[in-house]
Amino acid sequence: MVSEAHVLSILRNLEKYWTLEQYLDFTIKAKDGSIQCHQILFSSLCKLSHKQGTTAPGDNSLAVGICLNNVAYFLSMLYKSTIKPQDFNETFISAAKMFGLPIPHLKKGTKKQSCLNEEFVKQRNLTFGDTLTKSRKNDNLSDITLLVQKQRFWCHKVILAAFSAYFDAMFSSKLSELHQKEVIIHNVDKKTFGKILDFMYTGEIPVTIQNVQDLMSTSSYLQIPLLQAQCERFMVRHIEIDNCIDVVQLGDAVGSDYIVSKGISDHKLCVSSF
Repeated sequence: MVSEAHVLSILRNLEKYWTLEQYLDFTIKAKDGSIQCHQILFSSLCKLSHKQGTTAPGDNSLAVGICLNNVAYFLSMLYKSTIKPQDFNETFISAAKMFGLPIPHLKKGTKKQSCLNEEFVKQRNLTFGDTLTKSRKNDNLSDITLLVQKQRFWCHKVILAAFSAYFDAMFSSKLSELHQKEVIIHNVDKKTFGKILDFMYTGEIPVTIQNVQDLMSTSSYLQIPLLQAQCERFMVRHIEIDNCIDVVQLGDAVGSDYIVSKGISDHKLCVSSF
């Protein structure tokens, strides 16, 4: 189960990456042009994209019989939960029915932009959260496969890049991985990587005494600050006389000034030889 807070965090990142071509894997072809978006978001919320015959196998595109402006309005509604009041008209409502979307209502807001009603936004968040959970087991909605110790993980570039500076650099540069469908990840344990992917997609991860060192080292290697911070807090809470030297050494190895300074300040005597 993905928390609503984590869904909103991912949606904010999807919106941020909406203008970056390397992260867009789906094209909607309107009557007068086309526009790209993220398939995982569009397909999870629009019934039209699931109907037989709308897309050809291996073709990440969908032809619709409406104008480009209306498509852009819909995408804005899915990404931002907002729409300009003047665009909310009969044409828009007809198009919403065509896409299989529930008809939203506008909240009272400013003249320039209004938010959609809470019921629609909540339904969007729940539906998208459910898709995030299922998409890890379905390669139809993924745009990248990561091979870790011979185990394949179906993923989405935009989610990897949103949480990991390592993957953001990989997909934003001119490295060969940008155009590959399958990428080998070295120096990472597959079980640990599976837990880290769960964290990216759900926002939750069980940090324990047994796995914190592997999670800390791997999140440092993959440059995942949110997970690094969670591991740091866990390790600092569990510093004791018999492990403080090991904890400080690990903190130093992964470049965590917080762990090092906390360990030294709390246990000056036991780290005096470090």
